[in-house]
Amino acid sequence: MLRNVLLVGLLSLGVPTGTDAKEVRATIIDRDGNRFEVRDLKLEGQKVLFLMRGDERLKLRFREIRKIDFIGGRSEEEMPVRIKLRDGRLLVGTVYVGGGLVGYVRGARLVSFTGHTDLGKFTIPLRDVREVFFYGGVLLRRCPKCGHIFEQKDYKFCPYDGTKLELVEVDTTKIDTVRQEEAKPDTGRR
Repeated sequence: MLRNVLLVGLLSLGVPTGTDAKEVRATIIDRDGNRFEVRDLKLEGQKVLFLMRGDERLKLRFREIRKIDFIGGRSEEEMPVRIKLRDGRLLVGTVYVGGGLVGYVRGARLVSFTGHTDLGKFTIPLRDVREVFFYGGVLLRRCPKCGHIFEQKDYKFCPYDGTKLELVEVDTTKIDTVRQEEAKPDTGRR
């Protein structure tokens, strides 16, 4: 009995738990407007972002974040950000991006996002990022005025009314369910 308890205790020591084990997927848009679909996204090997708000330092898990906007111009050490959380809250603060003159002298490197795209390994320094969308679904473009949704990545404006399109997250499981219901044949049986 004691041996079984010890065995179960030892086996449970190295097993990762929680939802952080889930792969993080995101769309990253750089300062030039290039868009990257990234899987297994990490920041310096972790799935967290540290946000500075005055003297307060917040640790935000990627699973809590919906969107990060890097506001302002490129910076060498810290950049202002606006973070929209999945619960609807909006946080504003700064994040450390590395570099600066001290970094070049001492050999410090830039803080970077890493992950994988369809082309292979992916790395981008934080200071080169404009927006990050974290999702479990698919990002599509939607017209805020008329509500039309577009899958085309090149569309920037609504072809119906000229309004600038916004990126929205669409849950793919709901899309598949709708398509399956529409595809069911009518057999005439009731």
